[in-house]
Amino acid sequence: MSTMIKRWATTAGFDKGAKVEMYKYSDGSIHYGFRDRLGRSSNLKDKAEADKVIKIYHMEMVTERKVH
Repeated sequence: MSTMIKRWATTAGFDKGAKVEMYKYSDGSIHYGFRDRLGRSSNLKDKAEADKVIKIYHMEMVTERKVH
């Protein structure tokens, strides 16, 4: 089972709608997913890759949940 704990999104411009989501799974692992403005998805391999995509797409954090 997974819980989405953070979401970054591009809120304006050409890439509006692109997003990166961070999920925490019940085993404690963290995974990152990416969707481009057209809805195509891909998995990101780690936080460094997620940070790079967030910067390239000029994303801002739009959701953050506390997870215990």
